[in-house]
Amino acid sequence: MIDRGFLHAVSFHGFDQSGILVGGAAPASLRQEVVDAIAAATAGSGIVVRAAEPNESFGGDDAANIVNRLTRGGANGVQIEQCPRARHEHGQAIASAVADVYTRVLARAGQPVAGS
Repeated sequence: MIDRGFLHAVSFHGFDQSGILVGGAAPASLRQEVVDAIAAATAGSGIVVRAAEPNESFGGDDAANIVNRLTRGGANGVQIEQCPRARHEHGQAIASAVADVYTRVLARAGQPVAGS
């Protein structure tokens, strides 16, 4: 599976810090689109959603990270770290928001989108 070179890959993780951290080796513009979508999905909750800084702990931008290794050229992995409250209270909304981002991204690239 690791050799398939997917166009995109997303991993959802839990961590014991507060908030939601969006990282990975994907372009900053894609990661920011994911941040914005998750922030909208969790609006009013007080949960802070932010993009990881380069080389930040839990940022997921290491080339050896599985989410990056799964993508063609290691360039389109997105890693989402979520605090327990985000996972338990907003997990479905977060997953749906991320799916919506990828529906738009794939449509812009002319890629087939499941269910369309």
